[in-house]
Amino acid sequence: MYRPFVIIGIGALVASFVALNNTLLAGAVILLTAVLILFLFFRNSNQKNKGVILALIFIMLLIRVVSLGVFIENKTNKLVGSSAEITAEIVDIGYSSNKYSSVILKIKDSSNKDMEGLTVTTTFSYSTNAIPGDIINAEITFVPLQDNFRSYNFGKGYHFAGNVTQIYSNTPNKYSFWRFIYNVRTQILNSIEYSGQDDAGAVLKALIIGDDADISNELYETVKATGVSHMLVVSGMHLSLLCGIMMNIVNGRIRLATKVIVCSAISLFILAVCLFHISILRASIAYFVMLFGRFFKRTTDPLSSLGFGIVVAVFSNPYIFYNVAFLLSLAATFAVLYPSKMLIDAVSFKRFGRVGKLFRSAYDIFVIATCSMVCTLPIIVYYFGYVALASPIANLAVTFAMNSALVLGVLAIMLFFLPFGKFISLPCFFLARAFVKFFISVITYMGKNDFGVVRVSPDKNIYCFFIACAFILLVRVLSRYLISKRKEKQNA
Repeated sequence: MYRPFVIIGIGALVASFVALNNTLLAGAVILLTAVLILFLFFRNSNQKNKGVILALIFIMLLIRVVSLGVFIENKTNKLVGSSAEITAEIVDIGYSSNKYSSVILKIKDSSNKDMEGLTVTTTFSYSTNAIPGDIINAEITFVPLQDNFRSYNFGKGYHFAGNVTQIYSNTPNKYSFWRFIYNVRTQILNSIEYSGQDDAGAVLKALIIGDDADISNELYETVKATGVSHMLVVSGMHLSLLCGIMMNIVNGRIRLATKVIVCSAISLFILAVCLFHISILRASIAYFVMLFGRFFKRTTDPLSSLGFGIVVAVFSNPYIFYNVAFLLSLAATFAVLYPSKMLIDAVSFKRFGRVGKLFRSAYDIFVIATCSMVCTLPIIVYYFGYVALASPIANLAVTFAMNSALVLGVLAIMLFFLPFGKFISLPCFFLARAFVKFFISVITYMGKNDFGVVRVSPDKNIYCFFIACAFILLVRVLSRYLISKRKEKQNA
């Protein structure tokens, strides 16, 4: 059975890939995918209406991609080199030091009306104490996006650039959404820092809230070299773990509708405090689809949910393909949902009795880590130039510790804000930090010995793509063989 949203998701990604350099070609890809969807559904006369609806979704995507490309080109030609006085809201601080700041601005008002409503990545010649949500009055000069940063900025949804030459005033906006979220993040970070500000605290902040600013370069390089950097990015793992625990706690006690509301609220809160990072945004979209599928008593297909998440992401930002965090999250999720699932379903440990649960857990972690390593291989090689062959072993060694640290850390933060919470939360923080220190010691040992790290030239990533495809085909054949053998034994 084909999955239509997987097909249109792949089509959307291909369109996103070519849109940066050729908007018309991206539109042609979308049209061809819409035609393919119609062809597949019109083969069954009972599915024609569904095919038309899906094709219309892609026509809307076509309008979105082409119109945005034309809009950016026209605005850039008109604005580059012009200056204006603006009133703008700070959306994000990309980088800040004593002599330089990179700040993302949403222009609210301008002496040049063509600038109003634009989100601009800007440079300040000095540092700023402003935070997201603050309003500034300034003078800006529009400049072209540098070619070597164009795909990076487009991948994050920033299509225009400028230099802020003078700030007239900076007004904290006490009631903005961004300031509220920033204040919540600050309180959470302060609670983690209360338990200590060493490497364990830095990793705990990255694990819980996705803030990796305090992780040293040496430690971060070690994390990447051992193939466990996904553990320091808030993603689907966090949603499934935290929401899964909540669902088990309330299981059988409240109605399904209430469960959906509770889990949706948890997902939205995590999404907001992580500042809508692309990895958690993609995971949240797919998770919402699965949640509401259960509510409406429809069979949820994780791969179709993933495809739907891709379509929504491309609607949001037609240049999403250039965002490496999105690509890594997508490839790793696909690895979990397709090749990993086939290998996990093909092997049973029931004959080992109670010990089988331990084998089951270790096998699942090893399989997921291996499949994720292979499926992300083309992206890792292209962007970072190495292969972490030790990833399956490293993940097997530290997954339990990091999952435990996540749960204990979240519990400690919740306790921290209760009366006398600073004292009540300390035991949970102590245990969470102990698990994190175990994580650091394991990856440091593996990293110092350069364990399993193979350097590969980025231009060899095309071969890595073929390796990943061959691996998936091999997994499919092997899993079918194992399942057929198991059925033969059962029937014997």
